[in-house]
Amino acid sequence: GKRINPRSLVNVIPDMIPSHICGHYGFMGASVSMIASCATSMYTIDYAMRLCDEYEYVVVGSADANVFLERMLYFQAIGALGNKNCPFDDQREGFVMGEGAGCIILQSSKKVKEYDSTIHAILYPCGYASDALDMTSPAQDARGAKIAITKAIKNADMHDPMPLVIDAVSAHATSTIIGDPIEYTAITDILDNTPIYAPKSKIGHTIGSAGILETIYAIESMKNRVIPAIQNLNKCAFDDKECLVKEPISLPSKVLKTLNNSFAFGGKCVSQVIEV
Repeated sequence: GKRINPRSLVNVIPDMIPSHICGHYGFMGASVSMIASCATSMYTIDYAMRLCDEYEYVVVGSADANVFLERMLYFQAIGALGNKNCPFDDQREGFVMGEGAGCIILQSSKKVKEYDSTIHAILYPCGYASDALDMTSPAQDARGAKIAITKAIKNADMHDPMPLVIDAVSAHATSTIIGDPIEYTAITDILDNTPIYAPKSKIGHTIGSAGILETIYAIESMKNRVIPAIQNLNKCAFDDKECLVKEPISLPSKVLKTLNNSFAFGGKCVSQVIEV
C-alpha cells in the first residue's frame, strides 16, 4: 500500500549488484550476475575465468543473506534444515542456515606476469555436470558428482606437467541425511584415501556464497599448511575408508592442491582443483 521509488525497485534484480560495483569504481567491462542455487559461486568463478584473457583483471564475488522467515520456512518445508550442524555425523539432520560474502580478483597467467601481481592461488578450469533427475535430492549413484569431480581432475592434470596429487577435498557437505553419504561415495570412489573436510561445519550453509567462501577457505588452509577438522563430527558409520578429518592435519611445505565441491538443487554439480 506504499509508493515505491522505481530506482529502489530495480535493485530487486540480482544483477544490479555488479552494476552498482561497476558504477562505484568506474569499471566498464562485462557486468553480470549468475544464479545456480548452492552452486552459484562456482559457476560464477568458472564464467569469470573465461573472461580473464580479455580483461586486465576480473572481480568475482558472491553474497547471500538467508536468515529471514520466508527463506527459513522454504528450506524447512523441504526437510533441509536441522537443529545442529554436523556434516557426515551419524546424528546429522539437516543444515543450519548461514550468511556471508566473498570476493576474489582473477588474472590470466599472462597478465600476472605483466603486472607482477601477487599470486595467492591457481584455479584450474571447473568440471561440471547435472544429475538430470530430481529437483532437490542428489542421484543415489552420485553420477553428476562423479562426472564433475572427474572433469575437474582431468582439467587440472592437463594444465600441470607434474603427476596430479590431490592433497585434500573441501566437500559440499551440507549435513543433510541423504546428501553427505552420496558425496562421500563420489569422492572416495575417485580419490581413494584423500582427506575430506567440511567448511559448512563451522559457518553453516551460505547457499549462493558457499562456493566462493569455501574457495577462499581452501586457499587460506593450504597457505597455512593445514587440513581443517570437521566441526561436530563424532561418529560416521559410512566412513569406511577413514577419510573424514576429525583433527587438523599438518601439510608439508610443497605445492598443494585441494578439490573443491559445490552441489546444488536441480542436480547441479561443480568441482574445481585449487593450487597453492
